[in-house]
Amino acid sequence: MNAINQDPTSKPAPVFVISDEPVPWPVDVRVPVAGGEFQVQRFTALINVLSEAEHAGLAAPQIDDSATDLAEMLADNAQIFARHVAGWRDVFDAAGVLLPFDVDELHKLVTGRYGKAVSAGLWQAINEVRYGVRLGNSAPPPAAG
Repeated sequence: MNAINQDPTSKPAPVFVISDEPVPWPVDVRVPVAGGEFQVQRFTALINVLSEAEHAGLAAPQIDDSATDLAEMLADNAQIFARHVAGWRDVFDAAGVLLPFDVDELHKLVTGRYGKAVSAGLWQAINEVRYGVRLGNSAPPPAAG
């Protein structure tokens, strides 16, 4: 059907849609394995897209490890993540049982055995959603010319 014959009651497809729904975003967690290697394990977090005013209202994460004890910093991160993370997919316990999302489970995950790795992965995902760019090592841009 060409433009001349289009149904006048049909609406054009939206180009830009603003939604309050959380964004499913991959979270990579680097877990140490035998032989001095790391294995990247991935789950999907449902990340709330916050305004800059909402970000400003959250406590800033501790950057300097000497400023506080690491366990305290992870507990602070867990509190901040509770505002950012609305759910998750593909998170299992050691027995292979799917873990349903709730704030207490998120806190246990962030403050637990692999809390530092989970915290790093969540911060990366949150910042990618916040700033609209992938972070980390990436291929350099093509040479101009």
